Amino acid sequence: MAAMTKKEGARRILDATASYSRMKNRAVVAGITGVALSLGIMGLTRWEFGLAAFLLFGLLMQFSVERMTTSIRSSQLQGLKALGWKEDTELDDACMERLKNLLDL
Repeated sequence: MAAMTKKEGARRILDATASYSRMKNRAVVAGITGVALSLGIMGLTRWEFGLAAFLLFGLLMQFSVERMTTSIRSSQLQGLKALGWKEDTELDDACMERLKNLLDL
C-alpha cells in the first residue's frame, strides 16, 4: 500500500471520528429495533422464541459493534502514522482543530 500524505491522514482521522459518533447512534436504534422485534416474536409465538431472538439480536449487535470499533480504531492509527504522531495521541478538540486547519476546512 502506498504511503499516505498528511492531508489524507488527517482526512482519515476525521472520517473515522465521524463514523464512530454515527455508530453510537445507529447502535441505539438497532438495539431498540431488536427489542421491539423480540417482543413482537414473543407476542406472536412462545416466550422462549422471543428470548432466543433477543439473545441472537444482541449477539449480532455486539459482534458488529466490536468489528466496527476495531475498523475505526485501525483507520485512526493509520491516519496518526501518516501524520507522524504517536499512537497514544488523544484526539481531543485541539487535535481536531489542527486536523481541520491542515485540511483548510
